[in-house]
Amino acid sequence: MPRPKPLPLLPQFDDTIAVRNIKKKDWVESSFAENGTGDNDFLGVSIQPQKITILFLIVCCTCTLFFIRSGYLQVVHGQVFAHLAEKNSVKIRVLPARRGVIYDRSRKLLTHNIPNFILQVVPSELPRNQEERSAIVRTLSELTKKSTDELEKIFHEGTGYQPVSVLDTIDYAASLQMHVAIAEMTGVSLLEAPQRRYNTADTHSLSHVLGYMGKVHKDDLVSGTDYRLTDTIGKEGIEVTYEKLLRGTSGEQEVEVDALGAEKGVLSEQKPIHGSDLVLTIDKDLQIKAEQALKNVLMKARKKAGVVIVTNPTNGDMLASVSLPSYDNNMFARGITPDEYKKLVSDTESPLFHRALSGEYPSGSTMKPIVASAGLQEKVISEKTRIMSNGGIRYGQWYFPDWKAGGHGWTTVTKALAESVNTFFYTIGGGTEQFQGLGVHRLISYFKKFGLGEKTGIDAQNEREGFVPTPDWKKEKKGESWYIGDTYHISIGQGDILVTPLQINTFTSYFANSGTNYVPHFISRILPPVGDEQKVDLRVYRKDIIERRVVDIVRNGMRAGVTTGSAKRLSLLGVSAAGKTGTAQWGVNKQPHAWFTGWAPFDNPQLALTVLVEEGEEGSRTAVPVAYEILQWYFARNAKP
Repeated sequence: MPRPKPLPLLPQFDDTIAVRNIKKKDWVESSFAENGTGDNDFLGVSIQPQKITILFLIVCCTCTLFFIRSGYLQVVHGQVFAHLAEKNSVKIRVLPARRGVIYDRSRKLLTHNIPNFILQVVPSELPRNQEERSAIVRTLSELTKKSTDELEKIFHEGTGYQPVSVLDTIDYAASLQMHVAIAEMTGVSLLEAPQRRYNTADTHSLSHVLGYMGKVHKDDLVSGTDYRLTDTIGKEGIEVTYEKLLRGTSGEQEVEVDALGAEKGVLSEQKPIHGSDLVLTIDKDLQIKAEQALKNVLMKARKKAGVVIVTNPTNGDMLASVSLPSYDNNMFARGITPDEYKKLVSDTESPLFHRALSGEYPSGSTMKPIVASAGLQEKVISEKTRIMSNGGIRYGQWYFPDWKAGGHGWTTVTKALAESVNTFFYTIGGGTEQFQGLGVHRLISYFKKFGLGEKTGIDAQNEREGFVPTPDWKKEKKGESWYIGDTYHISIGQGDILVTPLQINTFTSYFANSGTNYVPHFISRILPPVGDEQKVDLRVYRKDIIERRVVDIVRNGMRAGVTTGSAKRLSLLGVSAAGKTGTAQWGVNKQPHAWFTGWAPFDNPQLALTVLVEEGEEGSRTAVPVAYEILQWYFARNAKP
């Protein structure tokens, strides 16, 4: 049998992979060895070397910039960002300082502070989620009884990171309930903020002296102050004049909080520095009596407004300052309502107006001691000069009457002051065809020497300077020349001249103490929270304006005003007194203002007292009775056993 042929061998797979580079495309080709065919079963892309280099450079530059920036932030600004990061977990809590209290001269408490809380919101800390924010606003609206629009307006008035007050008056019991209600609210908290109260129920006229406090305004947030929008500050009276002393300095606590705002602990604390207490020169009992005496006369005479100022002429202490009508400053302390405020400001009698310091009135005959002093000092007259008063004075075609029909007869300076003889002062002020008077310029110079037309410098707000007219002023403002009649008018305290009751009292003190004016002041002592009390130094306002002989002559004339003249009622007092009345015309169809100014005792003065009754008609009829009641009470109280 023939031998069979062997079967052909199967092709063997060659795992060799050939890579062929082609200029346009690089193909990776799989091939079979020997018996295989060259079918292309796989496609791929190769990267050019230039592109790899560029990519490498970009990566290197990016990494380099990243490391440079990281180093800059960590090394250069590392502390800043660390501080900010720390602050993100720290809450600042204000520790309010106790406001200083105010006493009268006998250490009777005139103000005190009561416990109170403020509901405050930090607008920037409210949730950004609108639903959460709206929920908080609705809850606050229910708690405060304010509309959501009102609340949003309050938030808008804030400065972002500064808290704003939503409700100012919350007592302790209500604060406990509110604390629970707001416990989960972000950006809402309660601040302890004691509220001011005034012990003025028995003498509302002290409100003008003490003033009141009110919410801080954006205008108060000037550079250098540490006020916050939730603060209350002095707005009037002593409260604003001595704001810095009374306020003290608030403290702070740094409180650690977690991401949800929950407090974890106190990190640091700076304790507050309490405000200084103040002791006033005011005698509260005398203030009460002066107010009652003025009210009695106003009621009897059916008048509405008046002023009483009582000072110590030997040092300028303000012992009493009464302006009627007045107001209750506790309305402002507890938060005055819009209706209450509207009623006060719309009252035609202006109860908020501090007449004693800010009222400007024609002086009437209270000016005559200055005119007499000028005539004596300039030797226009002497103590023995006599001038005939027969009912008035005629100058050319004009006639200027005396207040007494038929006149006072022959008159010396002492009699002229005692009986307030107009003819005498017309003559020495403006002169006549036969007598050379002072003239307008010398009169004006003496008015200014005695402090008229300028402020006294009292430690209080809103003092006015009054007004002394001049020929230049009249020409500029009225377009008229100065006539002899103008000089006659200012010689008796009429015409355009205006004074404040405080100015009248101040120059009265000059004659009372025989030649020195002290700056009037309300503060006697300062009681700091640490250290000894500080006594306020006295300041001399005017001294030796005229010679002592002139002072003595004028003093004797004012003494005669009580013994024989228009203030004779005061001769019934148990002590000697001196004084001058005044009746000041001020408008057509208006009753004249009534004045009295004087002092007691005559040789050893303890009180200088000035009374004004608006439209009181005559000083002897309405102003003198007020002075009498006050002086009688004062010296009876202080009489030695």
